[in-house]
Amino acid sequence: MKFRGILLLSALLIPLSAYCGGKRELVLELLDVTQAQQNHEVLLSSYEEQFKSNPIMNAPEFRTYFREAMSWEGLVEPTIDIYEKTYTEEEVQGLINFYKSRIGSAYIKKMPEVNKQCSEIMMQRIEKAMHHIQPKNEL
Repeated sequence: MKFRGILLLSALLIPLSAYCGGKRELVLELLDVTQAQQNHEVLLSSYEEQFKSNPIMNAPEFRTYFREAMSWEGLVEPTIDIYEKTYTEEEVQGLINFYKSRIGSAYIKKMPEVNKQCSEIMMQRIEKAMHHIQPKNEL
């Protein structure tokens, strides 16, 4: 009798655990296919390059804090959660299929340069905004 109960419980839990892990595994595959970690690193490096023109942001303490706060290890789990909440399993699979296609692969290959250029524009605007809000006597 106990054996049948364990067997029944196992029969119910195994599909449930597969269901719970299915979307997460697809999200992890999507992050891998899109080279998210590598692109994240390129983006961070691009920001750090832009920091060189700002004494506050170029300070070793800030750069260390920035690297720790923006690390892939610290951001990957919240990123996975966002993808799991935002996309259906079917949509994640569709994105994987797209990024594995010729056009999707070209997008991934070119994205680091696009991100780099976008981050440069964003940093220029951030610096302009910081200059705008600084008290006049500090200028």
